[in-house]
Amino acid sequence: MEAQAREQVRKLLFRTKKDIQKAKDLETIAYLYAMTEGFLQGLVLAHTIDRQEYKRCRMEMESFRKGTETMKKAPSSGNC
Repeated sequence: MEAQAREQVRKLLFRTKKDIQKAKDLETIAYLYAMTEGFLQGLVLAHTIDRQEYKRCRMEMESFRKGTETMKKAPSSGNC
């Protein structure tokens, strides 16, 4: 059961990363992070994944978030 849960979490993170890369506005990005965080916390509360797996997922999302912020803060050629 735990291996199946890990695989589903891995798929969720991959899908979330793809959605964030496609997102055009910060509200959508914030929503995707919040949704993913809530889902991961729910899995911990339901004892589907352990705290170690949760921390690993959080670290992965945090490193991806930092890369997204850098990408979104890059200067544009338009008038902002």
